[in-house]
Amino acid sequence: MSKNAILRTSLIAGLLVASMLGGMALADRDGVAQRVERDRQELEAVSIRLADLSDAFRKVSRVVEPSVVHITAKSRLAGRSIGPGSDQLEDMLRRFFEDRPELDPRMPEQRRPDRPDEDRQDDAQRFGIPREIGAGSGWVWDDEGHIITNYHVVRQAQELEVLFHDRTVAPAKIVGFDSRTDIAVLKVDRPERDLVPARRADEVVEQGDMVFAFGSPFRFRFSMSQGIISGKGRQTGILGPGGYEDFLQTDAAINPGNSGGPLTNLKGEVVGMNTAIASRTGTFAGIGLAIPIDMIEEIAAQLIERGTVKRGYLGAFIGDDPAMLRSLGAEEGVYIDDVMPDSPAAEAGLSQGDVVTGINGERVTSADQLRRTIARQAPGSEITLRILRDESSRDLKVVVGKLPEPDQVATAPARPDDRPSGTEQLRRLGLASVRTVTAEAAGRLGLPAASGVLVERVTPGSSAAAAGLTPPALITHIMRTRVNSVEEMARAIERHDLASDGLRITVRVSDTRSTMMFLPPPPPPEADR
Repeated sequence: MSKNAILRTSLIAGLLVASMLGGMALADRDGVAQRVERDRQELEAVSIRLADLSDAFRKVSRVVEPSVVHITAKSRLAGRSIGPGSDQLEDMLRRFFEDRPELDPRMPEQRRPDRPDEDRQDDAQRFGIPREIGAGSGWVWDDEGHIITNYHVVRQAQELEVLFHDRTVAPAKIVGFDSRTDIAVLKVDRPERDLVPARRADEVVEQGDMVFAFGSPFRFRFSMSQGIISGKGRQTGILGPGGYEDFLQTDAAINPGNSGGPLTNLKGEVVGMNTAIASRTGTFAGIGLAIPIDMIEEIAAQLIERGTVKRGYLGAFIGDDPAMLRSLGAEEGVYIDDVMPDSPAAEAGLSQGDVVTGINGERVTSADQLRRTIARQAPGSEITLRILRDESSRDLKVVVGKLPEPDQVATAPARPDDRPSGTEQLRRLGLASVRTVTAEAAGRLGLPAASGVLVERVTPGSSAAAAGLTPPALITHIMRTRVNSVEEMARAIERHDLASDGLRITVRVSDTRSTMMFLPPPPPPEADR
C-alpha cells in the first residue's frame, strides 16, 4: 500500500473514532438530562405529599395556638428570681443577645446603662412596683377560664398575668396546685370573647407518635416545635421523694419558658404538658419531659373542685429489685421493705417481706405502679391486696388512709442497745467489722438514732459487698426478725441455711426510710484459702 493510501486510511479511522467518542459524550449528556428530568418528576410527586404534611402542621398550629397562653409571674418583694425568669436565665439571655440587641425580646428599659439592676430593684421595693420573677406557658382548660400550667412556673408569685394568643392580657389567680406532680390550675375572669379550650386526646399516645410542643421558649412567645414520643413512663427524681412521676419523653425542642405548655398529637389534641428537660447545659439536648394527659385530668379535676388533691396512703416502704423478689420466692410483684407504725398497712396485717402481687384483681408489676395505684384510691375506701407470704398466697383487706404531708410521716421508735459481739458467720458473709449501734455513734456518722447493728467494714468480694452493702450501714432486721445487737443478729443468722438460701437484711437509710437487701450465699470455705 502506498504512503498516501495509508495516510488516507489513518485519517478516515481517526474521523470514525472521533465521531464515536462524540456520539458517546452526546449520549451521556442526554442520559444525565433524562435522569435529572426523571428525578424532578419524582420530586414533584414527593413534594405534593410533603406539602400535604406541611399543610397538616400549619393546621395543627392554627388549631392549638388559640388555646396556648404566656404566663408572667410577678412579685413586690425583693429577692432572688425563680423559674424561667431567674437570674441564671437572664445571664444566658444577656450573653445570647449581647451582639444583637435589636433581637432582644426583653423590654428596652431593662437594658438601659443608666439604670442598673440594683436601682430598679430598689425602686420596685420603694414604690411597691410588681417585678417579673418568672415566665412560662399554659393552656386553656375550659370555658370557665381555668388555665393549666406547671406549679414551678407560678410558685411564690404574688401577681399573675396571662397573655392570650390574640395579645389580650388578663390577671389570674391560683385555684390550686399539687407540688407532688408539678401541676397548677389558674383562673382568669371570663373575658367578653369566648375562650378556646384545648381538646384533650382520648387515644393513648405511644412511642414513635409524632407530637408538637407549644409555649414560649426563652420568651420567644407562642412558638411551636415538632418531634416524636421517644419513651414513656420516665422517672427522674426531679419532684423529690414524694413526687409522682410518669413522664413522656420527647425529642420535640423544649427550653426554659416552654414549661406548662401543651404537647399535642397530629390532631392538635393535648397528650401532655411540657415540664422539664434532661440537659447538662440547661437548654434543649434532645430529651424533653411532659406530664401525660391522664395524670393532668385526674389532678386538675380535684384542684378545680376543691383546690387540693387527696391521695390514698398505705404506710409501707416498697421495692421491686428482682434479686430480692427471687429470694422471697416471687418472680414478679412488689416487696414490703418496712411498715410504718399505726398505718393502714400495719392495721391490715401487712408485714416486712410480704410480696404484693395484685391489687383489686389487677397484676402488680412495679413499685411505681403500686404507688400510683394506691395514691389514686379515695381515703377511706377498701382495697384488696393479693400477697405472697412464706410461699403461699392470700388476700388482705386494707382500708386506705389519707396521704400525710412530708412532715407528718411517722418514724419508728428508737430502742438503744450497746452490747458489742461478733461471730465467724458474720465474717463469712463479709461483715468484717460490726458493733451494736449507740446514739452517739449514729449521730457522729449521720445515721438515724435507732437500735440495730452498725456495719463499719465490708470484705471486698464477699456476699455483703456483692449485695451493695456500703459502710456505714445500720442493719435493723434479719429475715423479718428485729435485731438490736450483734449477738441478736448472730443468733438470727444461725437459724437459717445461708449456704443455700442466702440472707435478707433490712438496712435503715434515714429516720423515715429503710431498704431490704439480699446477701447471696457465702462462698464455700475452700474459696477463702
